[in-house]
Amino acid sequence: MTYPIQYDAQYAGQFVRRKLVIWKLTASIPHLLILALLTLSLVVVVPIGWIAILFTGHFPRGVHQYVAGVLRWWTRVQAYMLSLTDEFPPFNLSAEAGPTGTNGEIRSLVGGALLIGLAVTSCAAFASFGGQHITREISYQRLLGREVTAEETSATVRSGVVQLTAAKDPADEIFAGLLRPGVGRRFLELDLAIENQRGEGEEIAVRTSLFSLRDSSNERHDPMLVMVGGRLSPAAIDSGQKATVRLMFEVPQTAVPAELRYNVLNYINKPRVGETIVYRFR
Repeated sequence: MTYPIQYDAQYAGQFVRRKLVIWKLTASIPHLLILALLTLSLVVVVPIGWIAILFTGHFPRGVHQYVAGVLRWWTRVQAYMLSLTDEFPPFNLSAEAGPTGTNGEIRSLVGGALLIGLAVTSCAAFASFGGQHITREISYQRLLGREVTAEETSATVRSGVVQLTAAKDPADEIFAGLLRPGVGRRFLELDLAIENQRGEGEEIAVRTSLFSLRDSSNERHDPMLVMVGGRLSPAAIDSGQKATVRLMFEVPQTAVPAELRYNVLNYINKPRVGETIVYRFR
């Protein structure tokens, strides 16, 4: 019994070498975009055929021809991209449609190249509007001794100025009588001064989830407590205001802090994707 679907790709004796890979992939981009939309339409069209079969026992001819045409178009494009043939596929669902001529292939190639250029330009524009990512390397021992300067620890991003001002390690005495670190663990505190320089009426939301500490064994720690100007987070720093943010971490006794990361929240009404400040300790 002959299978109802047949796939035939005639062997080409000679291929155009310059069309291999890059040429064919680029020229196929317009096909792929159209086929993506057509394939999405099958999500609606095919269930219509199923419902018709359920009540009539027949797949509507028009629906059948449309679905078969989409599959036929996909197959032609795949054969071209895989170099089973050098014949450029037609932008057509019909079984009788012949290969597109050289002019059509070149137009599709130019269109694909323009779409690639548009995608690259869009990515570059998105990156240019992205938030700043600043890294500062400082001595942890000098930070503990309050010997670091503002120039060493300040980071100016579009939202304002952030400065790592102090560290207390261990900081167990701060919670004496209230909390005790777990066995083999200790508390440590890192203090930041954050100044909001956003536009009038905009806030900097400070949440526990924005901070993380990584130690020398590459273990990541979330703060157990964040205080913003004496208030528990979540809290906000108003435009033009400055607040001290105290971060409390519980870490193993043998852990050596390696990196403090602050992921500034995304802008609300501005095309930015957020900002990151990283303090690396040496």
